[in-house]
Amino acid sequence: MRCHYIHEKGKKIFIACCYGAMYDDNAKNCTCESEHGWKEVDFQKIEEYKSQIKELIDANKSLEKQNMRLIRLINNLNKRGAKIKIY
Repeated sequence: MRCHYIHEKGKKIFIACCYGAMYDDNAKNCTCESEHGWKEVDFQKIEEYKSQIKELIDANKSLEKQNMRLIRLINNLNKRGAKIKIY
């Protein structure tokens, strides 16, 4: 087993499984190795990446809505006789 965080009753608890992280409760000092032989990625970075991915997904959804609105607007203009092409 490797060092990891658990969430219990709304609190984030660090479970140290190696000497590198045991004494200061910090995942940055984790020396656990995965089955592939490399060190585990910093747990805080994973949390940051997850939040960045969520922000990007939300931004993408917003852009998709805006794109659909603009396509509908162009289609309405084309019905009225405008010659606008959608690529």
